[in-house]
Amino acid sequence: MVPALGHLKAREITVSHVARFLADRRKARYGTGEGKPYSRTAIRLMKEALSSVLTDAVELDGLLKSNPALAITSRKKRNRTGTSRPEVNWNRTGSFLDATEVWFQRPMSDGIGIPSSRW
Repeated sequence: MVPALGHLKAREITVSHVARFLADRRKARYGTGEGKPYSRTAIRLMKEALSSVLTDAVELDGLLKSNPALAITSRKKRNRTGTSRPEVNWNRTGSFLDATEVWFQRPMSDGIGIPSSRW
């Protein structure tokens, strides 16, 4: 982080600086020869380390009004179909409930059973 942002004072770091730093890390490679790209986890950890330093600059030192790293969100792709979850196969759900019905109707006399009424 120091080579990429070290020339800036903490109060000069903006969201665009953080975004450019992370974009450069996504394109960068490490190791010998062609090298390997940084993993998503490595990029996430770099952002978290930078965010931690910037949070201290906000809360402890008062150098910034807000943490610019917190404005950068995850790059996860949204589901393009517009649905947030897969379709439920109700035929299979019924068979699951039938298979578990015996367990739910255990007698309460042993003190560990569950009432037989359905939720």
